[in-house]
Amino acid sequence: MAGKSVALFPCGEFSWKCSNAFGGRMTNADGDTISGAEWMEGLSRKSLLLLDDLDKVKLTERVESELFSLLDARMMRLVPTIITTNYMGRELAARFVDKVLGQALVARIREAYTAIAF
Repeated sequence: MAGKSVALFPCGEFSWKCSNAFGGRMTNADGDTISGAEWMEGLSRKSLLLLDDLDKVKLTERVESELFSLLDARMMRLVPTIITTNYMGRELAARFVDKVLGQALVARIREAYTAIAF
């Protein structure tokens, strides 16, 4: 994928980085110090984002909110995101602290992505 930027996140790592990014500043892949908002903006602009094991993410209100915003921004930009999970819609939504946000996230995923069950 010459000229393309790709990000792969096992969801446990996404939770950890998300929680830490908004507690202060962090270092990006280039060694630059950035804010949590800058990190999320960068993820929203990647050519491809892979979120592995979404069902294993440690959900907090912050992580839920940032995850929803990230997927929403990527949908609006029409850039591809691959999400893997062992749960179907209701099971995934039930894991959220904010049940309304969990249902909204699942609805967005159903609207914008193609499910491949195996």
